[in-house]
Amino acid sequence: MTTIKRAGRAAARLAGDPPDWLVRLRADPGAAALGVAWPDESALREEAEREEEHVSDGIMHTDATIGHVREHRPHMLRVASGPGYAGTNGFEHEAAWFVDTREPDGLLLAPSASYPTFLWIPAGTTVDGMRGALGGLFPTPRPTRVTLPKTARGFLGYAHQIGVPNVYDGTFGPIDGLELDRYYTMNTFTEVQSWGSAILDDPSPDEALSPLQAMARFRECREQSPGVPSMTWRTSASGSYVSIEAHMGRIFVAEARYRPNPNPEVIERMNAEFGSAFPTDLPVDVVGALIGFDFQTLEVWERELAVEEDPGHVLGKMEIAVALAHGDLDAAERLRPHFAHRDPGVRAPLMTFALNYNLEFLLEELLLTEPDEQMAEQVHRILDRGTGDAHRDLFEEGADWGDEDEDEDGDDE
Repeated sequence: MTTIKRAGRAAARLAGDPPDWLVRLRADPGAAALGVAWPDESALREEAEREEEHVSDGIMHTDATIGHVREHRPHMLRVASGPGYAGTNGFEHEAAWFVDTREPDGLLLAPSASYPTFLWIPAGTTVDGMRGALGGLFPTPRPTRVTLPKTARGFLGYAHQIGVPNVYDGTFGPIDGLELDRYYTMNTFTEVQSWGSAILDDPSPDEALSPLQAMARFRECREQSPGVPSMTWRTSASGSYVSIEAHMGRIFVAEARYRPNPNPEVIERMNAEFGSAFPTDLPVDVVGALIGFDFQTLEVWERELAVEEDPGHVLGKMEIAVALAHGDLDAAERLRPHFAHRDPGVRAPLMTFALNYNLEFLLEELLLTEPDEQMAEQVHRILDRGTGDAHRDLFEEGADWGDEDEDEDGDDE
Protein backbone atom coordinates (compact mmCIF):
# COMPACT_ATOMS: atom_id res chain seq x y z
CA MET A 1 0.00 0.00 0.00
CA THR A 2 1.41 3.38 -1.06
CA THR A 3 0.11 6.62 0.42
CA ILE A 4 0.04 9.45 -2.13
CA LYS A 5 -0.21 13.04 -0.92
CA ARG A 6 -1.77 15.42 -3.43
CA ALA A 7 0.67 18.07 -4.67
CA GLY A 8 -0.36 21.68 -4.02
CA ARG A 9 -3.64 23.20 -5.23
CA ALA A 10 -3.28 22.46 -8.93
CA ALA A 11 -5.99 19.78 -8.86
CA ALA A 12 -8.50 22.14 -7.25
CA ARG A 13 -7.69 24.85 -9.81
CA LEU A 14 -8.15 22.42 -12.70
CA ALA A 15 -11.47 21.18 -11.31
CA GLY A 16 -12.71 24.76 -10.90
CA ASP A 17 -11.49 25.90 -14.30
CA PRO A 18 -11.07 22.86 -16.58
CA PRO A 19 -9.33 23.25 -19.95
CA ASP A 20 -11.56 23.84 -22.97
CA TRP A 21 -10.88 20.39 -24.43
CA LEU A 22 -12.12 18.72 -21.23
CA VAL A 23 -15.30 20.85 -21.20
CA ARG A 24 -16.01 19.80 -24.79
CA LEU A 25 -15.23 16.16 -24.09
CA ARG A 26 -17.54 16.03 -21.06
CA ALA A 27 -20.36 17.27 -23.28
CA ASP A 28 -19.70 14.75 -26.07
CA PRO A 29 -22.23 11.87 -25.98
CA GLY A 30 -19.68 9.62 -27.66
CA ALA A 31 -17.86 9.11 -24.36
CA ALA A 32 -20.97 7.64 -22.76
CA ALA A 33 -21.19 5.17 -25.65
CA LEU A 34 -17.75 3.92 -24.57
CA GLY A 35 -19.05 3.30 -21.06
CA VAL A 36 -17.33 6.37 -19.60
CA ALA A 37 -19.06 8.34 -16.83
CA TRP A 38 -18.08 11.88 -15.84
CA PRO A 39 -18.57 13.04 -12.25
CA ASP A 40 -20.65 16.17 -11.74
CA GLU A 41 -18.88 19.39 -10.84
CA SER A 42 -19.29 18.98 -7.09
CA ALA A 43 -17.96 15.41 -7.17
CA LEU A 44 -15.00 16.53 -9.29
CA ARG A 45 -14.20 19.32 -6.81
CA GLU A 46 -14.45 16.85 -3.95
CA GLU A 47 -12.01 14.53 -5.73
CA ALA A 48 -9.64 17.45 -6.32
CA GLU A 49 -9.71 18.46 -2.66
CA ARG A 50 -8.62 15.06 -1.37
CA GLU A 51 -5.28 15.52 0.31
CA GLU A 52 -4.13 11.93 -0.03
CA GLU A 53 -5.06 8.56 -1.48
CA HIS A 54 -3.96 5.01 -0.86
CA VAL A 55 -2.85 2.95 -3.86
CA SER A 56 -1.98 -0.75 -3.92
CA ASP A 57 -1.09 -2.68 -7.08
CA GLY A 58 0.46 -5.70 -5.34
CA ILE A 59 3.58 -5.94 -7.51
CA MET A 60 7.32 -6.19 -6.80
CA HIS A 61 8.33 -2.59 -7.37
CA THR A 62 11.93 -1.61 -7.86
CA ASP A 63 13.19 1.65 -6.42
CA ALA A 64 12.84 3.16 -9.89
CA THR A 65 9.26 2.03 -10.52
CA ILE A 66 7.90 3.03 -7.11
CA GLY A 67 9.84 6.29 -7.46
CA HIS A 68 7.96 6.98 -10.70
CA VAL A 69 4.63 6.47 -8.95
CA ARG A 70 5.59 8.73 -6.03
CA GLU A 71 6.84 11.43 -8.39
CA HIS A 72 3.89 11.51 -10.78
CA ARG A 73 0.79 10.22 -9.00
CA PRO A 74 0.43 13.27 -6.67
CA HIS A 75 -0.18 15.44 -9.75
CA MET A 76 -2.92 13.27 -11.27
CA LEU A 77 -6.62 14.15 -11.00
CA ARG A 78 -9.22 11.48 -11.75
CA VAL A 79 -11.83 13.05 -14.02
CA ALA A 80 -13.86 10.06 -15.25
CA SER A 81 -14.53 6.36 -14.70
CA GLY A 82 -15.45 3.39 -16.85
CA PRO A 83 -16.04 1.29 -18.66
CA GLY A 84 -16.60 -1.35 -16.04
CA TYR A 85 -15.63 -4.89 -16.89
CA ALA A 86 -16.27 -8.26 -15.33
CA GLY A 87 -13.50 -10.55 -14.21
CA THR A 88 -13.67 -14.22 -13.36
CA ASN A 89 -15.58 -15.54 -10.37
CA GLY A 90 -17.87 -12.52 -10.36
CA PHE A 91 -15.20 -9.88 -9.68
CA GLU A 92 -15.84 -6.41 -11.13
CA HIS A 93 -13.25 -3.89 -12.34
CA GLU A 94 -13.44 -0.30 -13.60
CA ALA A 95 -11.17 1.84 -15.74
CA ALA A 96 -10.14 5.32 -14.61
CA TRP A 97 -9.28 8.47 -16.57
CA PHE A 98 -6.82 11.06 -15.28
CA VAL A 99 -5.40 14.45 -16.18
CA ASP A 100 -1.86 15.47 -15.26
CA THR A 101 -2.34 18.83 -13.54
CA ARG A 102 1.21 19.91 -14.48
CA GLU A 103 0.49 19.54 -18.20
CA PRO A 104 -3.29 19.27 -18.64
CA ASP A 105 -3.11 18.62 -22.36
CA GLY A 106 -4.94 15.29 -22.59
CA LEU A 107 -6.41 12.29 -20.82
CA LEU A 108 -4.51 9.32 -19.43
CA LEU A 109 -6.23 5.93 -19.19
CA ALA A 110 -5.54 3.53 -16.34
CA PRO A 111 -7.31 0.17 -16.83
CA SER A 112 -7.74 0.27 -13.05
CA ALA A 113 -7.17 3.18 -10.66
CA SER A 114 -4.50 1.09 -8.91
CA TYR A 115 -2.28 0.85 -12.03
CA PRO A 116 1.18 2.43 -11.66
CA THR A 117 1.57 5.66 -13.60
CA PHE A 118 4.15 4.30 -16.05
CA LEU A 119 1.51 1.94 -17.51
CA TRP A 120 -1.13 4.62 -18.16
CA ILE A 121 -2.15 5.08 -21.79
CA PRO A 122 -2.30 8.56 -23.40
CA ALA A 123 -5.83 9.16 -24.72
CA GLY A 124 -5.73 12.64 -26.23
CA THR A 125 -8.58 15.13 -26.06
CA THR A 126 -11.28 13.50 -28.20
CA VAL A 127 -13.62 10.54 -28.11
CA ASP A 128 -11.58 8.98 -30.91
CA GLY A 129 -8.49 9.30 -28.73
CA MET A 130 -10.31 7.61 -25.86
CA ARG A 131 -11.44 4.82 -28.16
CA GLY A 132 -7.87 4.32 -29.34
CA ALA A 133 -6.58 4.11 -25.77
CA LEU A 134 -9.17 1.44 -25.01
CA GLY A 135 -8.03 -0.63 -27.99
CA GLY A 136 -7.34 -4.23 -27.03
CA LEU A 137 -8.76 -3.84 -23.52
CA PHE A 138 -11.82 -5.47 -21.95
CA PRO A 139 -12.56 -7.86 -24.86
CA THR A 140 -15.87 -9.70 -25.03
CA PRO A 141 -16.11 -12.60 -25.29
CA ARG A 142 -12.96 -13.33 -23.34
CA PRO A 143 -10.14 -14.68 -25.53
CA THR A 144 -9.23 -18.35 -25.50
CA ARG A 145 -5.87 -19.93 -26.13
CA VAL A 146 -6.46 -20.21 -29.87
CA THR A 147 -7.65 -16.60 -30.18
CA LEU A 148 -4.52 -15.21 -28.52
CA PRO A 149 -2.27 -15.16 -31.61
CA LYS A 150 1.07 -13.97 -30.24
CA THR A 151 3.52 -15.51 -27.81
CA ALA A 152 6.40 -13.90 -25.91
CA ARG A 153 8.76 -15.86 -23.68
CA GLY A 154 11.35 -14.55 -21.24
CA PHE A 155 13.89 -15.94 -18.78
CA LEU A 156 12.96 -14.83 -15.24
CA GLY A 157 15.92 -16.25 -13.32
CA TYR A 158 17.25 -19.28 -11.47
CA ALA A 159 14.96 -20.92 -8.93
CA HIS A 160 17.49 -20.58 -6.11
CA GLN A 161 17.96 -16.86 -6.75
CA ILE A 162 14.51 -15.34 -7.28
CA GLY A 163 11.41 -15.26 -5.13
CA VAL A 164 8.15 -13.46 -4.44
CA PRO A 165 7.11 -11.49 -1.37
CA ASN A 166 4.90 -13.10 1.23
CA VAL A 167 1.55 -11.31 1.03
CA TYR A 168 1.27 -11.13 4.83
CA ASP A 169 4.63 -9.73 5.92
CA GLY A 170 6.40 -8.78 2.67
CA THR A 171 9.45 -11.00 3.23
CA PHE A 172 10.83 -12.68 0.13
CA GLY A 173 10.92 -16.45 -0.08
CA PRO A 174 11.40 -19.22 -2.64
CA ILE A 175 8.79 -19.64 -5.34
CA ASP A 176 6.27 -22.42 -5.03
CA GLY A 177 2.69 -22.82 -6.22
CA LEU A 178 1.08 -21.50 -3.04
CA GLU A 179 3.24 -18.37 -2.83
CA LEU A 180 2.77 -17.61 -6.53
CA ASP A 181 -0.99 -18.01 -6.19
CA ARG A 182 -1.04 -15.67 -3.21
CA TYR A 183 1.13 -13.15 -5.04
CA TYR A 184 -1.04 -13.08 -8.15
CA THR A 185 -4.25 -13.06 -6.12
CA MET A 186 -3.11 -9.74 -4.60
CA ASN A 187 -1.82 -8.46 -7.95
CA THR A 188 -4.01 -5.87 -9.68
CA PHE A 189 -3.18 -7.22 -13.15
CA THR A 190 -4.35 -10.84 -12.93
CA GLU A 191 -7.47 -12.80 -12.11
CA VAL A 192 -7.47 -15.03 -9.05
CA GLN A 193 -7.82 -18.44 -10.74
CA SER A 194 -4.64 -20.23 -11.85
CA TRP A 195 -4.29 -23.54 -13.62
CA GLY A 196 -1.56 -26.10 -14.22
CA SER A 197 -0.15 -27.48 -17.46
CA ALA A 198 -2.73 -30.29 -17.58
CA ILE A 199 -5.34 -27.64 -18.51
CA LEU A 200 -4.95 -25.75 -21.79
CA ASP A 201 -7.60 -23.05 -21.37
CA ASP A 202 -8.96 -20.84 -18.63
CA PRO A 203 -11.24 -23.08 -16.53
CA SER A 204 -12.71 -20.18 -14.53
CA PRO A 205 -16.49 -19.81 -14.37
CA ASP A 206 -18.06 -16.46 -15.22
CA GLU A 207 -19.99 -16.42 -11.95
CA ALA A 208 -18.82 -16.65 -8.35
CA LEU A 209 -18.41 -20.11 -6.79
CA SER A 210 -19.31 -21.14 -3.28
CA PRO A 211 -16.33 -21.73 -0.93
CA LEU A 212 -16.65 -25.52 -1.30
CA GLN A 213 -16.92 -25.28 -5.08
CA ALA A 214 -13.91 -22.96 -5.18
CA MET A 215 -11.78 -25.39 -3.11
CA ALA A 216 -12.69 -28.31 -5.38
CA ARG A 217 -11.94 -26.27 -8.50
CA PHE A 218 -8.61 -25.14 -7.02
CA ARG A 219 -7.47 -28.76 -6.53
CA GLU A 220 -8.54 -29.79 -10.02
CA CYS A 221 -6.76 -26.85 -11.62
CA ARG A 222 -3.40 -27.53 -9.95
CA GLU A 223 -2.77 -30.72 -11.97
CA GLN A 224 0.36 -30.87 -14.11
CA SER A 225 0.84 -32.91 -17.28
CA PRO A 226 4.15 -34.75 -17.95
CA GLY A 227 6.91 -32.44 -19.11
CA VAL A 228 7.47 -28.84 -18.11
CA PRO A 229 5.22 -27.84 -15.17
CA SER A 230 3.58 -24.43 -15.31
CA MET A 231 1.03 -22.18 -13.67
CA THR A 232 -1.10 -19.81 -15.76
CA TRP A 233 -3.24 -16.79 -14.94
CA ARG A 234 -5.53 -14.68 -17.09
CA THR A 235 -4.83 -10.96 -17.02
CA SER A 236 -7.76 -8.77 -16.05
CA ALA A 237 -7.80 -6.02 -18.67
CA SER A 238 -6.66 -7.65 -21.94
CA GLY A 239 -7.67 -11.25 -21.19
CA SER A 240 -4.16 -12.49 -22.01
CA TYR A 241 -2.54 -15.58 -20.47
CA VAL A 242 0.61 -15.28 -18.34
CA SER A 243 2.36 -18.56 -17.49
CA ILE A 244 5.30 -19.26 -15.19
CA GLU A 245 7.18 -22.44 -16.17
CA ALA A 246 9.69 -24.45 -14.11
CA HIS A 247 12.42 -25.94 -16.31
CA MET A 248 14.79 -28.72 -15.25
CA GLY A 249 14.12 -28.00 -11.60
CA ARG A 250 16.15 -24.79 -11.68
CA ILE A 251 15.03 -22.24 -14.26
CA PHE A 252 11.88 -20.11 -14.35
CA VAL A 253 10.53 -18.90 -17.69
CA ALA A 254 7.48 -16.72 -18.32
CA GLU A 255 5.25 -17.05 -21.35
CA ALA A 256 2.59 -14.57 -22.43
CA ARG A 257 -0.14 -15.38 -24.94
CA TYR A 258 -1.81 -12.18 -26.06
CA ARG A 259 -3.32 -9.96 -28.70
CA PRO A 260 -0.89 -7.19 -29.70
CA ASN A 261 -1.18 -3.92 -27.82
CA PRO A 262 -2.17 -1.12 -30.26
CA ASN A 263 -0.39 1.46 -28.07
CA PRO A 264 3.23 0.20 -28.06
CA GLU A 265 4.59 3.64 -27.18
CA VAL A 266 3.57 3.00 -23.56
CA ILE A 267 5.93 0.03 -23.26
CA GLU A 268 8.60 1.76 -25.35
CA ARG A 269 8.59 4.67 -22.91
CA MET A 270 8.65 2.34 -19.90
CA ASN A 271 11.58 0.34 -21.30
CA ALA A 272 13.50 3.56 -21.88
CA GLU A 273 12.71 4.80 -18.37
CA PHE A 274 13.71 1.65 -16.49
CA GLY A 275 16.13 -0.14 -18.83
CA SER A 276 13.76 -3.08 -19.27
CA ALA A 277 13.37 -5.04 -22.50
CA PHE A 278 9.72 -6.07 -22.70
CA PRO A 279 8.37 -6.61 -26.23
CA THR A 280 6.58 -3.36 -26.97
CA ASP A 281 3.43 -5.01 -28.30
CA LEU A 282 2.71 -6.66 -24.94
CA PRO A 283 -0.52 -5.45 -23.28
CA VAL A 284 0.03 -3.21 -20.26
CA ASP A 285 -1.49 -5.73 -17.84
CA VAL A 286 0.91 -8.47 -19.00
CA VAL A 287 3.88 -6.18 -18.37
CA GLY A 288 2.44 -5.18 -15.01
CA ALA A 289 2.15 -8.82 -13.97
CA LEU A 290 5.86 -9.34 -14.76
CA ILE A 291 7.25 -6.19 -13.11
CA GLY A 292 9.92 -7.15 -10.59
CA PHE A 293 11.15 -10.11 -12.63
CA ASP A 294 13.76 -10.01 -15.37
CA PHE A 295 12.23 -10.80 -18.74
CA GLN A 296 15.07 -11.72 -21.09
CA THR A 297 13.88 -13.02 -24.45
CA LEU A 298 15.57 -15.68 -26.57
CA GLU A 299 16.94 -12.98 -28.86
CA VAL A 300 19.06 -11.68 -25.97
CA TRP A 301 20.66 -15.10 -25.49
CA GLU A 302 21.08 -15.70 -29.22
CA ARG A 303 23.11 -12.50 -29.48
CA GLU A 304 25.30 -13.57 -26.57
CA LEU A 305 25.77 -17.10 -27.93
CA ALA A 306 26.87 -15.69 -31.28
CA VAL A 307 30.02 -14.25 -29.65
CA GLU A 308 30.51 -16.55 -26.64
CA GLU A 309 33.61 -18.76 -26.68
CA ASP A 310 33.98 -19.93 -23.08
CA PRO A 311 32.65 -23.54 -22.90
CA GLY A 312 31.06 -23.08 -19.48
CA HIS A 313 29.31 -19.90 -20.52
CA VAL A 314 28.10 -21.58 -23.71
CA LEU A 315 26.47 -24.33 -21.63
CA GLY A 316 24.88 -21.89 -19.19
CA LYS A 317 23.45 -19.74 -21.95
CA MET A 318 22.30 -22.71 -24.02
CA GLU A 319 20.45 -24.16 -21.04
CA ILE A 320 18.44 -20.95 -20.84
CA ALA A 321 18.06 -20.63 -24.61
CA VAL A 322 16.70 -24.18 -24.98
CA ALA A 323 14.18 -23.51 -22.20
CA LEU A 324 13.05 -20.36 -24.00
CA ALA A 325 12.76 -22.28 -27.28
CA HIS A 326 10.47 -24.88 -25.67
CA GLY A 327 7.38 -25.37 -27.83
CA ASP A 328 8.77 -23.30 -30.72
CA LEU A 329 10.31 -25.44 -33.45
CA ASP A 330 11.50 -22.39 -35.38
CA ALA A 331 13.44 -21.24 -32.32
CA ALA A 332 14.89 -24.72 -31.80
CA GLU A 333 15.98 -24.70 -35.44
CA ARG A 334 17.83 -21.42 -34.92
CA LEU A 335 19.75 -22.98 -32.03
CA ARG A 336 20.74 -26.04 -34.07
CA PRO A 337 24.29 -24.84 -34.96
CA HIS A 338 25.20 -24.44 -31.28
CA PHE A 339 24.50 -28.12 -30.58
CA ALA A 340 27.34 -29.12 -32.93
CA HIS A 341 30.02 -27.63 -30.67
CA ARG A 342 33.56 -28.73 -31.49
CA ASP A 343 34.29 -29.79 -27.88
CA PRO A 344 32.82 -33.23 -26.97
CA GLY A 345 32.75 -32.12 -23.32
CA VAL A 346 30.28 -29.43 -24.36
CA ARG A 347 28.35 -31.49 -26.91
CA ALA A 348 27.39 -34.15 -24.36
CA PRO A 349 25.58 -31.73 -21.99
CA LEU A 350 24.01 -30.01 -25.00
CA MET A 351 22.58 -33.34 -26.12
CA THR A 352 21.21 -33.78 -22.61
CA PHE A 353 19.41 -30.46 -22.98
CA ALA A 354 17.88 -31.69 -26.23
CA LEU A 355 16.85 -34.95 -24.54
CA ASN A 356 15.18 -33.03 -21.73
CA TYR A 357 12.84 -31.43 -24.27
CA ASN A 358 12.32 -34.50 -26.47
CA LEU A 359 13.99 -32.87 -29.47
CA GLU A 360 14.48 -36.26 -31.09
CA PHE A 361 14.56 -34.89 -34.64
CA LEU A 362 17.50 -32.70 -33.68
CA LEU A 363 19.33 -35.50 -31.91
CA GLU A 364 18.87 -37.95 -34.78
CA GLU A 365 20.45 -35.44 -37.14
CA LEU A 366 23.33 -34.68 -34.77
CA LEU A 367 24.03 -38.38 -34.33
CA LEU A 368 24.58 -38.78 -38.06
CA THR A 369 27.81 -36.82 -37.76
CA GLU A 370 28.77 -37.42 -34.10
CA PRO A 371 32.45 -38.57 -34.07
CA ASP A 372 32.35 -39.84 -30.47
CA GLU A 373 31.03 -43.39 -30.85
CA GLN A 374 30.47 -43.94 -27.13
CA MET A 375 28.42 -40.76 -26.83
CA ALA A 376 26.40 -41.65 -29.94
CA GLU A 377 25.68 -45.16 -28.62
CA GLN A 378 24.53 -43.81 -25.26
CA VAL A 379 22.16 -41.29 -26.85
CA HIS A 380 20.75 -43.98 -29.16
CA ARG A 381 19.98 -46.15 -26.13
CA ILE A 382 18.20 -43.27 -24.40
CA LEU A 383 16.16 -42.53 -27.51
CA ASP A 384 15.16 -46.18 -27.79
CA ARG A 385 13.76 -46.36 -24.25
CA GLY A 386 12.39 -42.80 -23.98
CA THR A 387 13.77 -39.66 -22.45
CA GLY A 388 11.79 -39.60 -19.21
CA ASP A 389 10.91 -36.42 -17.33
CA ALA A 390 13.71 -34.03 -16.38
CA HIS A 391 11.52 -31.23 -15.03
CA ARG A 392 10.79 -31.21 -11.30
CA ASP A 393 7.51 -29.67 -10.25
CA LEU A 394 8.84 -26.70 -8.30
CA PHE A 395 5.29 -25.45 -7.80
CA GLU A 396 4.56 -28.54 -5.70
CA GLU A 397 8.01 -29.11 -4.19
CA GLY A 398 9.21 -25.52 -3.92
CA ALA A 399 12.60 -24.13 -4.89
CA ASP A 400 15.58 -24.50 -2.56
CA TRP A 401 17.45 -21.27 -2.00
CA GLY A 402 21.18 -21.43 -1.50
CA ASP A 403 21.65 -24.96 -2.86
CA GLU A 404 23.58 -23.77 -5.87
CA ASP A 405 26.29 -21.19 -6.35
CA GLU A 406 26.14 -19.95 -9.90
CA ASP A 407 26.87 -16.78 -11.76
CA GLU A 408 24.39 -15.27 -14.19
CA ASP A 409 25.55 -17.57 -16.99
CA GLY A 410 24.84 -20.70 -15.00
CA ASP A 411 28.46 -21.67 -14.34
CA ASP A 412 29.71 -23.14 -11.10
CA GLU A 413 32.07 -20.77 -9.40
